[in-house]
Amino acid sequence: MQASPPATRQETVRFAFNSSLPIFFGYVILGTGYGLYMHNLGFGFWFPTIMAAATPDFVTGLGRFLPAAIMGMLVVYCYRNVNWLGGTHGLPEVIAGVVTVIVHLWKHSLFLTLIVGTLCYMLLINFIF
Repeated sequence: MQASPPATRQETVRFAFNSSLPIFFGYVILGTGYGLYMHNLGFGFWFPTIMAAATPDFVTGLGRFLPAAIMGMLVVYCYRNVNWLGGTHGLPEVIAGVVTVIVHLWKHSLFLTLIVGTLCYMLLINFIF
């Protein structure tokens, strides 16, 4: 277990350096292994850099439909335990969901959408229903 961060600037820099040293050596070991592997396959030292600069078409294609698929999974996850036949009949969840969609279509801000949707749901279940 590490001690708490010190107060002076020099002690803080030393603490940060000592804390990040294991991560640095992990990257050095992984990078060396990858470099040797690529060299043994016959690639030059420049090849990994060029590979990292270009995004493959497959990844670009995934980026087109995955956000919608993840949102669909999130909706199913959020509504899976709603008791539609008893109590409030799922009204707070549906109202908060509609407000969330409206705010997102209006402002296109993920952070604002999450905050407003959560706040709306909390206000509905604590003060109205």
